[in-house]
Amino acid sequence: MVGSSEDHRQVLIIGAGIAGRALALFLTRYGIPCAVYEAHPGVEDTGGALNVASNGMNVLAELGIAAAVDQAGTRTRRVVMSDENERVLVSFPYSEPETYGQPCVTLARPTLVAILDRAVRDAGVPVHHGRRLRSVEEGDQGVIALFEDGTLAEGALLVGADGVHSRVREFVLPSGPSARPSGLVGLAGFVAAEVLPPVTPDQVEAFNCTLGRNGFVAWTGSGLGHVTWWTYVPARHPLTGTDMAGLDWEDARGLLLQQYAGYPKTVLAAIANTRAGTTAGMYDLPELPSWRRGRALLIGDAAHAANPSVGQGASLALEDAACLARLIRDNPRDLDTAVVEFEQHRRPRVESVIAPGRLLSPDGENASGLDASMGEVIMTLFHDVYGDAGRHLRLGYDVSDIRHRSAPREPDLR
Repeated sequence: MVGSSEDHRQVLIIGAGIAGRALALFLTRYGIPCAVYEAHPGVEDTGGALNVASNGMNVLAELGIAAAVDQAGTRTRRVVMSDENERVLVSFPYSEPETYGQPCVTLARPTLVAILDRAVRDAGVPVHHGRRLRSVEEGDQGVIALFEDGTLAEGALLVGADGVHSRVREFVLPSGPSARPSGLVGLAGFVAAEVLPPVTPDQVEAFNCTLGRNGFVAWTGSGLGHVTWWTYVPARHPLTGTDMAGLDWEDARGLLLQQYAGYPKTVLAAIANTRAGTTAGMYDLPELPSWRRGRALLIGDAAHAANPSVGQGASLALEDAACLARLIRDNPRDLDTAVVEFEQHRRPRVESVIAPGRLLSPDGENASGLDASMGEVIMTLFHDVYGDAGRHLRLGYDVSDIRHRSAPREPDLR
């Protein structure tokens, strides 16, 4: 139980993922007390790969950890879309650090979380594992988080950084929309590059996407001598976490090799040599009517989960963390203003970035048996996301450009 007067001033961060840990690092840098509460009993060491685009890497550079992420991953320089016969359909540059300040880097999600976790521990931020949120209450001085283990925490502000299935969102929007199954299951894996047919450095440093008659599959380098591959397949019914845990990888791998027979040899070798792939149900989160309620606020996937094809989930979460921390720093005696300005500033940016991902219908019909119309939709999405205008929209954002910003004052969350 938390009860000191100092504790009433802190920011409670629910969720120790990318957004939560980054927010804690920024707040600590600004002298603002905070604590992180995570349902998982320890630092998560599972998950597939992700790409941190230049806009996200610029945020990590502010935190002093971009170099570590760059070293642990692979710079992704191009996006190449081909058919199953390896005929290039479209190709775009992607990572342009000379223009956008930092490269785009692909790495395993657990690797990124581990880097953030080391930085959080070095900064002395309290991180409480095994604290699954039960409910949120508004108190006289702010907000109270009650956890399933019977403990509670009080703070001036509560930030839900707890992902697409956010418990904080249930408090913010008790009658609002929730994440709904997309009709797709994501399957992915990592393999050592040495088990693949010979590949060039240019291939390792590209998103190599195959769009063929039997579906979409892609691969790229993921750092430390490995590559990652991923694909999406239709689910006949919404899958629970138990369903996902019970999927037989050997069976799934065999089915994928059948589905993608005739696809490029690199794709087939990557799938065939994956001993323990990852599976994840994919969800669609409709645009929310609000990200806030009183002194509770949503950030990251809890507020605006993006289709993975947009490649901006991690980067938008990092932007959120940097932006919110600055607004709290600049409005220490008026957190209500900070919360309102955060949503006013971030919502137009986020919606413009994730909009192309909504081109893909949430019914799973785009996963196999691709017809001409769906292929056209995917090509349009790639153009909107990775073409010149889309690339600049996503990568050229300056997170320090906060409108209606007040002059910085000394942190005081009373």
